[in-house]
Amino acid sequence: AVGLSVDFTVHYGVAYRICPDERRRQRTIFSVTHMGPAITMAALTTFVAGAMMMPSSIVAYTQLGTFLMLIMFYSWLYANFFFHPLCSLLGPQRTFGQLTLPQRLAFLDCYRAAANDEVDDREEKVGGDDDVSPMLPDHNEEPGEVGGEGAIRMSFVL
Repeated sequence: AVGLSVDFTVHYGVAYRICPDERRRQRTIFSVTHMGPAITMAALTTFVAGAMMMPSSIVAYTQLGTFLMLIMFYSWLYANFFFHPLCSLLGPQRTFGQLTLPQRLAFLDCYRAAANDEVDDREEKVGGDDDVSPMLPDHNEEPGEVGGEGAIRMSFVL
């Protein structure tokens, strides 16, 4: 239940975060235009699947159908009419929310190297670096070079 209820909000949040613009309003517009249609269709199709269970004479199916319809409706409603205005007013800007690790955890740099290798593999499959831009810094950089003295900035590849 928790996974279904936050799914749409998480997708909008990731789209908001990866927007190249730094302004809140532009990030919100970016997330709505890029994720809105897919999220709306996901909610609609799951809602319809729940509605198809309602005429069943088996109580478990009608309960599951009711659950699916309610969770999809309220999750979509919250993600579109509460989360977006909240991001527009108070959403993170620039590098707010970036995780920084102390220098003594530099051994985690191997994970960054593995993630960059995955991005490089995807670039080759897509046909160059025009379509995919790696979100991680180059793994050949010296520790401490990214994120200031004594810190390594970790980003996630989506």
